[in-house]
Amino acid sequence: KLDVLYSNIKDVTKYLFKKEMGNTSGICLTADGWKSRSGDKYIGMTLHYISEDFKLRRVTLQTTAVSWESHNWERIVEHMDNAIAKIAELPKDALIHMVTDSGGNYVKACEHSKKLASHHRCLDHRLNNAVKHSMSEKKNKQMFDLIAKCSGLVKKSHQGEAQTKL
Repeated sequence: KLDVLYSNIKDVTKYLFKKEMGNTSGICLTADGWKSRSGDKYIGMTLHYISEDFKLRRVTLQTTAVSWESHNWERIVEHMDNAIAKIAELPKDALIHMVTDSGGNYVKACEHSKKLASHHRCLDHRLNNAVKHSMSEKKNKQMFDLIAKCSGLVKKSHQGEAQTKL
């Protein structure tokens, strides 16, 4: 029964996707690679587009186990370009944009892709890295410690005021 259910869901999703994708002029893909706790390696790609009724749509294109020793850019670009080529519903003249983290392997893969119009580094990853970097510097750590102490003093003073008013 699960096979039939899965097949039906897949068919309906494909139909809706094909119907909406026929009129799109561009898409955005996101991609990332990771290693599981057990050491298995994966690469995933998600397709994002705006429908005719201006709703953001997301479709997971693939989550694939890979046997590569490392996620080097040559393997990534080959994998990405092959995945893009398999999107039959995509109009031939559609612009394809990619968003990834700032990892050198993904940046270089996107630079060498024959399928992408542009590549953008994920702002969320960049902000996260900036905060991590600033927290690791000794001077900044001292500043954050001082802010935490000040915040604690303010909190205590507010608690004192509340007790005084009662």
